[in-house]
Amino acid sequence: MTRLRPLVHVGYVKAASTFLQQAVFADPRFGFAEPVPDARLVITDRLQLSDPWSWDASAERAAFAAMNARVPAGLVPVWSEERLLGDPVQARYDGAVTAERLAAVMPHARVLIVVREQRALAASIYREVIHDGQALTLTDVIGTGDEPAGFRPLLREPFLAYSAACARYRALFGEAGVLVLPVELLAADPDDFLARLRAFAGAEGEATPAPRARVHAGLRAAGLPAARLANHLRRPSPRGHPVRPSDKLVRRGARALDRALPAGLHERAERRLRARVGARYEGRFARDNAALAAMTGLDLARYGYELPGGQGATA
Repeated sequence: MTRLRPLVHVGYVKAASTFLQQAVFADPRFGFAEPVPDARLVITDRLQLSDPWSWDASAERAAFAAMNARVPAGLVPVWSEERLLGDPVQARYDGAVTAERLAAVMPHARVLIVVREQRALAASIYREVIHDGQALTLTDVIGTGDEPAGFRPLLREPFLAYSAACARYRALFGEAGVLVLPVELLAADPDDFLARLRAFAGAEGEATPAPRARVHAGLRAAGLPAARLANHLRRPSPRGHPVRPSDKLVRRGARALDRALPAGLHERAERRLRARVGARYEGRFARDNAALAAMTGLDLARYGYELPGGQGATA
């Protein structure tokens, strides 16, 4: 059996990353294997959190080659970390630097980018901001589009214009070395999504039906205002998940409220949230989505991505 080129799944955030990590990449039946335990934390630490003044490309290249060599022949070494393209929830916009570092340490890797319709992604990022313990309003997160020079909302608009990041990765790894898939394909046809992914990665073995389980559902819309206010009682830690007992209680309370509120209330709140997000971004990404569709051959209108002429404009 042959040693296969590594696959690096770089993002985007809130685009089924947890599902892919837990249900696909962790299951050798699909032809993948992590080179080391907690691989997503290892690659984040080595490519994003390392001191830029002392970062050594040659040393990191040797380290990643050694780790990839641990994967049994016939399985694809996979590194999956959605924050490699950046993480607006944590105001991290280091995706371009990370792409250059990745090309320096694994120049022969194949790269997977999973995109998500921009309005849906923006709403999901707002939910994650509240889940993360921040007390920001929706306007704080998505902005108005008319901020003065020197100021930006937490979710910067260019982050949602996917063609630039995809073009940069294609320039670094070659057109054949980058696969862009819409997360909406995973919802509509999991088997097709997985078949495209496995064929691109060169995963060996028999095709296995894609799992359907949903992972990491966010807070629903009706509970967000109360959770946001309760977050004033929290002090999120840079170490990650809640570490103080009071922070854990606030998060559990938000989950309990989310489950207790009636479905009809959530549905009405969801419509209001989508309307506000839709109005904020109306027409903003049509041209960029057209460029992405031309670059990748994806039928983005089919999945509701806004395109010139109003195609795919339904939120």
